[in-house]
Amino acid sequence: MREKGMEIISVSDSEQSRLACSFVPLESGTIFHYDTSFDQKTRKDLENEGIEIISFHPDALLAGGGSLRCHTLRLCRKKIKN
Repeated sequence: MREKGMEIISVSDSEQSRLACSFVPLESGTIFHYDTSFDQKTRKDLENEGIEIISFHPDALLAGGGSLRCHTLRLCRKKIKN
């Protein structure tokens, strides 16, 4: 990734266990992520790189057995004819 000019921001083992690397990129420079994943230093490092973090608390999502993947699935709303 560095060879392609991408900046790599390391996360701690603690952050990794809190799913720090499991985020949903919404558009260039914007990610959707758990508010419990990053330490303050990592959050600041990302913000200094121009990354906007749209965060949410995972309790409700996880209580239903979901994950960030649930936010990326498409819904089929097409009526099926018999």
